[in-house]
Amino acid sequence: MIIFRYLNTHAVKKIAALFFLLTFSLTSVAQSPLMKQWDRRYGGIGNDIVKTVEQTKDDGFILGGDGVSQNTGDKSQPSWGSWDYWIVKVDSLGNKMWDKRFGGNSFEDFTDLAQASDGGYLIAGTSSSPISGDKTQSTSGVTDFWVVKINSLGIKEWDKRYGGNKRENLTCLAGTMDKGYILGGSTASGISGDVTALNWDTTLQTGDYWIIKIDSAGNRQWDKRYGGLKNDLIHSIQQTKDKGYILGGQSNSGISGDKSQTNCSSWNDFWLIKIDSAGNKQWDRRFGTNSVDDFAEVIQTKEAGYILIGYSLANIECDKSDTSRGILDYWVIKIDSLGNKQWDKTYGASESEWVRSVVQTRDGGYLISGDSPSPMDGDKTENNMDNESCWLVKVDSGGTIQWEKTIQTPGGNYFGYAIQTTDGSIVMAACNNGGIGGDKSQTCWDSLPAHPDMSYDTDYWIIKYNDTTNYCHLEPVTISGNSNSICIGDSVSICAPQGFSHYAWSNGMTTPCFYARVAGNYYVTVTDENSCTSESNQIEISAYPIPQVSVSQSNDTLIASTAKSYEWYINGSVISGATLSYYIPVQAGSYSVMITDSNGCMATSNPIVITSIEEIESNNIRIYPNPVIKDLNLKWRRKQVDEVLIYNIGGQVVYKEVKPTGNRIDVSELVSGTYVAEIRMKGKVERIRWMKM
Repeated sequence: MIIFRYLNTHAVKKIAALFFLLTFSLTSVAQSPLMKQWDRRYGGIGNDIVKTVEQTKDDGFILGGDGVSQNTGDKSQPSWGSWDYWIVKVDSLGNKMWDKRFGGNSFEDFTDLAQASDGGYLIAGTSSSPISGDKTQSTSGVTDFWVVKINSLGIKEWDKRYGGNKRENLTCLAGTMDKGYILGGSTASGISGDVTALNWDTTLQTGDYWIIKIDSAGNRQWDKRYGGLKNDLIHSIQQTKDKGYILGGQSNSGISGDKSQTNCSSWNDFWLIKIDSAGNKQWDRRFGTNSVDDFAEVIQTKEAGYILIGYSLANIECDKSDTSRGILDYWVIKIDSLGNKQWDKTYGASESEWVRSVVQTRDGGYLISGDSPSPMDGDKTENNMDNESCWLVKVDSGGTIQWEKTIQTPGGNYFGYAIQTTDGSIVMAACNNGGIGGDKSQTCWDSLPAHPDMSYDTDYWIIKYNDTTNYCHLEPVTISGNSNSICIGDSVSICAPQGFSHYAWSNGMTTPCFYARVAGNYYVTVTDENSCTSESNQIEISAYPIPQVSVSQSNDTLIASTAKSYEWYINGSVISGATLSYYIPVQAGSYSVMITDSNGCMATSNPIVITSIEEIESNNIRIYPNPVIKDLNLKWRRKQVDEVLIYNIGGQVVYKEVKPTGNRIDVSELVSGTYVAEIRMKGKVERIRWMKM
């Protein structure tokens, strides 16, 4: 299967070289900052093709691909038929922990894997096997999607087949936020088996994108197909931040079916589809040229846009704005969240560069990986050590090359797939058929070529580099508190933004939020998932003492010590409206006051118990009738009165008259109850209690 792809690759190079003039210019870029830490080879006597690598939760790595080797070399189980899935789990230093083979007695083509929420893995691809080996369901048509769920030790827990009555080929897989999975591939089937929608090509001669949503146990939740009247093939799928999905692949359909834009030519163009969480199409975009374009991968970026990669044979034309470097080049396109192109870049040399994968790095740039047989020309600053080599290109957020590296080994490196690890290192997995030399420290297991025109069969090869560049550019974080001061004995909540992997506060706390109980300067250092750190602003918290509060009694009046605000209580319950510095009790009970000072600190007085209420008599004023229904008559000895006020039982002023000219007050609108009349005369205050009927 991959052998034929390898032969076709070289055929393309020879044919295309007859028709295209190779033009190139040397590009000056920074020297690669990568320093090798370790490398490991895994394989048996036979061909083993690695297709993906992921860092695992234990900081090790899992490699997935296809194996035809028997139980030789590093392979502990024989093949079931021809090609099987072969999974290798290694620790953080690349040492093999276990390996497992999964297949039936016919043909399996591994595509992708995803880590499960329980620490296991879902591995997926295409199968033509009947019930046999590890396969518990026969094919629905010619080939089907086939997924296998294994635990953290590689032991199979279940397997599922999904398909229709013709051919289905699984090409991509992703874990979802609900702990399930989304499977992507192509179908040529009509409505049959697990396929619930018609092919847009009613002759069933071409394929459409086909995706299936399954839960954590492999139960199908829904499926959708997307396409036009010609051939459409999905290569990449990822769940997006809005819980929808981005689908990327290639299409040579015109405007038809789900495709809203015509192709640039009769060749394939890149075709993206954005769907919601239920699979409903939100938008689609085509990106292409007038020549050959082959899609590889799309990922969502940190700012919710997308970066998509593929390879192209074209010069500047249609959607391509950069010149060709040789035959086939890496072609990278950056789009916004709605699919509008922001920029595109071409990277390559004089021959054919085959792009495989892209990851966004911790600095917001991108690491692009693939294969190159080219010598040192174009964007390539190093010759290969032997045959085709893996080629890494690191670009900034605008697509400008920062550095590039040719992986040096004997033999050939193919299908280079690179990731950035949580410690900022670069790990790459590739197929290799060479001996010891360059960055490779172990020879290939095979001793004879698989074909007279080829080199030895390939093994899995993984290498880890330390990236010496500091790519941490976290934006400064801002902390906030609900106050900048506290009263002794109280606390204030201080919070940093959520979502960081680690918090280190100046007082030793390690949570996103905490309560500060003492005065001081507070700040936090946050660490993200890529081990990048950022220090926050500082918050200075002041601490104030609790105020002293006392209540004195002068005749009928309770008087509190000086404060900014007051609230009086009787028997522990607040007296509504009693917010003055003094209060005139109108009933027996236990009275106290809570004060607030200018710093916002509060204190409550000791209670004063009033056992009985005496009638308020005054030598200077008389009141009649008492009780009163409508008109209240006040008489006072002095001729000049400054102010007359009436208070209700809560201490609220319900009537006020300055420089009164009469003695009669209409109180018919007041509710029944006890009131106090207050007469203010030349700095003196006289009060008398009365009842309203």
